[in-house]
Amino acid sequence: MQPLVIALGAAAVLAGGVLFFRSRRADDGLTNPTTLVVALSLLLLGYHLLAWNLPEHWMPLRMPSSLWPLLVGGVGIAIAGALLADSLEGRREGGLPAGSEPPADEAGDER
Repeated sequence: MQPLVIALGAAAVLAGGVLFFRSRRADDGLTNPTTLVVALSLLLLGYHLLAWNLPEHWMPLRMPSSLWPLLVGGVGIAIAGALLADSLEGRREGGLPAGSEPPADEAGDER
Protein backbone atom coordinates (compact mmCIF):
# COMPACT_ATOMS: atom_id res chain seq x y z
CA MET A 1 0.00 0.00 0.00
CA GLN A 2 2.81 2.41 0.86
CA PRO A 3 4.46 2.34 -2.62
CA LEU A 4 1.06 3.03 -4.18
CA VAL A 5 0.52 6.10 -1.96
CA ILE A 6 4.06 7.31 -2.69
CA ALA A 7 3.39 6.97 -6.43
CA LEU A 8 0.07 8.81 -6.03
CA GLY A 9 1.80 11.62 -4.12
CA ALA A 10 4.54 11.91 -6.73
CA ALA A 11 1.93 11.98 -9.51
CA ALA A 12 0.00 14.74 -7.71
CA VAL A 13 3.18 16.81 -7.28
CA LEU A 14 4.09 16.31 -10.94
CA ALA A 15 0.58 17.19 -12.16
CA GLY A 16 0.49 20.25 -9.89
CA GLY A 17 3.86 21.40 -11.19
CA VAL A 18 2.82 20.99 -14.82
CA LEU A 19 -0.44 22.88 -14.21
CA PHE A 20 1.43 25.60 -12.34
CA PHE A 21 3.84 26.25 -15.21
CA ARG A 22 1.12 25.97 -17.87
CA SER A 23 -1.38 28.16 -16.00
CA ARG A 24 -0.61 31.36 -17.92
CA ARG A 25 -1.27 29.85 -21.30
CA ALA A 26 -3.82 27.18 -20.47
CA ASP A 27 -6.98 27.32 -22.55
CA ASP A 28 -8.92 24.71 -20.62
CA GLY A 29 -11.91 26.91 -19.82
CA LEU A 30 -10.65 27.88 -16.36
CA THR A 31 -9.26 31.25 -15.43
CA ASN A 32 -5.63 31.62 -14.42
CA PRO A 33 -6.46 32.01 -10.70
CA THR A 34 -8.54 28.82 -10.69
CA THR A 35 -5.84 26.90 -12.52
CA LEU A 36 -3.31 28.12 -9.95
CA VAL A 37 -5.56 27.08 -7.06
CA VAL A 38 -5.88 23.58 -8.52
CA ALA A 39 -2.13 23.40 -9.19
CA LEU A 40 -1.14 24.53 -5.71
CA SER A 41 -3.72 22.20 -4.16
CA LEU A 42 -2.25 19.23 -6.05
CA LEU A 43 1.26 20.27 -4.99
CA LEU A 44 0.17 20.54 -1.36
CA LEU A 45 -1.68 17.22 -1.30
CA GLY A 46 1.10 15.42 -3.13
CA TYR A 47 3.76 16.81 -0.83
CA HIS A 48 1.92 15.66 2.27
CA LEU A 49 1.21 12.22 0.82
CA LEU A 50 4.93 11.88 0.24
CA ALA A 51 5.87 13.34 3.63
CA TRP A 52 3.57 10.94 5.49
CA ASN A 53 4.89 7.86 3.68
CA LEU A 54 8.62 8.54 3.28
CA PRO A 55 11.15 8.34 6.12
CA GLU A 56 10.86 11.30 8.47
CA HIS A 57 14.43 12.52 7.90
CA TRP A 58 13.76 12.87 4.14
CA MET A 59 10.94 15.40 4.57
CA PRO A 60 11.06 16.90 8.07
CA LEU A 61 8.38 19.52 7.37
CA ARG A 62 5.07 17.73 7.81
CA MET A 63 1.78 18.14 9.56
CA PRO A 64 0.50 15.29 11.72
CA SER A 65 -1.25 12.67 9.63
CA SER A 66 -4.16 12.79 12.07
CA LEU A 67 -5.03 16.18 10.56
CA TRP A 68 -5.48 14.85 6.99
CA PRO A 69 -9.25 15.59 7.03
CA LEU A 70 -8.46 19.29 7.57
CA LEU A 71 -5.97 19.29 4.70
CA VAL A 72 -8.34 17.54 2.29
CA GLY A 73 -11.29 19.68 3.43
CA GLY A 74 -9.34 22.91 3.04
CA VAL A 75 -8.16 21.95 -0.43
CA GLY A 76 -11.71 20.95 -1.40
CA ILE A 77 -13.10 24.27 -0.17
CA ALA A 78 -10.39 26.21 -2.02
CA ILE A 79 -11.07 24.43 -5.32
CA ALA A 80 -14.84 24.68 -4.93
CA GLY A 81 -14.56 28.40 -4.14
CA ALA A 82 -12.38 29.02 -7.18
CA LEU A 83 -14.78 27.12 -9.46
CA LEU A 84 -17.75 28.99 -7.97
CA ALA A 85 -16.01 32.32 -8.57
CA ASP A 86 -15.37 31.31 -12.20
CA SER A 87 -19.01 30.37 -12.61
CA LEU A 88 -20.29 33.61 -11.12
CA GLU A 89 -17.86 35.66 -13.18
CA GLY A 90 -19.01 33.87 -16.34
CA ARG A 91 -22.65 34.68 -15.57
CA ARG A 92 -21.85 38.31 -14.90
CA GLU A 93 -20.06 38.62 -18.22
CA GLY A 94 -22.99 37.29 -20.21
CA GLY A 95 -22.45 33.59 -19.73
CA LEU A 96 -19.28 33.32 -21.81
CA PRO A 97 -16.76 30.74 -20.64
CA ALA A 98 -13.58 32.17 -19.17
CA GLY A 99 -11.08 33.23 -21.82
CA SER A 100 -13.48 33.01 -24.76
CA GLU A 101 -14.33 35.76 -27.20
CA PRO A 102 -17.86 36.68 -28.26
CA PRO A 103 -18.90 35.76 -31.80
CA ALA A 104 -18.01 38.34 -34.45
CA ASP A 105 -21.62 39.56 -34.92
CA GLU A 106 -22.04 40.21 -31.18
CA ALA A 107 -18.73 42.05 -30.91
CA GLY A 108 -19.90 44.73 -33.31
CA ASP A 109 -17.93 43.51 -36.29
CA GLU A 110 -20.05 43.82 -39.42
CA ARG A 111 -19.09 42.33 -42.74
